[in-house]
Amino acid sequence: MKKYLLITVLITAFMMSCFAEMALAGRFETITVADTAVGIGTQYLANQQAFCTLATAEIRFRIDGENPTSAVGHIMSTGSTLVLSAKELVSFKAIRTGGDSGVLSCTYY
Repeated sequence: MKKYLLITVLITAFMMSCFAEMALAGRFETITVADTAVGIGTQYLANQQAFCTLATAEIRFRIDGENPTSAVGHIMSTGSTLVLSAKELVSFKAIRTGGDSGVLSCTYY
C-alpha cells in the first residue's frame, strides 16, 4: 500500500509539473528586427525559454549582451529556427543585415 501511495504521489507531482509547463507554452510575440539592435520583450523573460523562427530577411544576433552589427554576430537566414534558454533571452540582441527588416516569431514556454 505504501509503494502504491508513493507512486501515486510521484505521478501526480510529475503531471502537475507538466501541466504548469503547458500553461506557459503558447505565449507568442512577433519581433521586427530593423537597423537598430533589438532584444526580446521583457514580459517574457521570467524563467522561460523561446522557440523562434525568422521570416522576411537575414539578421545577425548575439547572446552575450553586446549589440550585433550588420557585419558582426551570428548570422540567421530566413526560415531558420533558434531556441533560447532563459539566460540567453535576457542578453539576446538582433539586427538586420541588409535593407529589409527580419521578423522573428517567438513562442515562449
